[in-house]
Amino acid sequence: MLPCSIIPPPQSHSHLQTLVASTWDGTSPMLVYPYASGGNLKKWLQQGPPGGGAGGGGGPRSGPRAGLSTHVLVSLGIQLLKGIQHLHRRKIVHKDVAARNCL
Repeated sequence: MLPCSIIPPPQSHSHLQTLVASTWDGTSPMLVYPYASGGNLKKWLQQGPPGGGAGGGGGPRSGPRAGLSTHVLVSLGIQLLKGIQHLHRRKIVHKDVAARNCL
């Protein structure tokens, strides 16, 4: 593998993981980040409610984390947007913003 020069050096930001290393295998870049023991946002949303107990209730917002308040949901969105904004200001486009990619 060759060192990757198209990826800018890590930029510290509270809503982004720190890039540990990057390389290029000849076809696509590969990025290395620290292990995220807490998992990703998708798994967090799919887990049961904090503190255990049954989730859901059959309503339009049924599911394990259906009881999340509007405040919490808006806070999650704002944190995501702050991270994306930081990247965009540096002319970086993520191209795959998804809950599975949010740690």
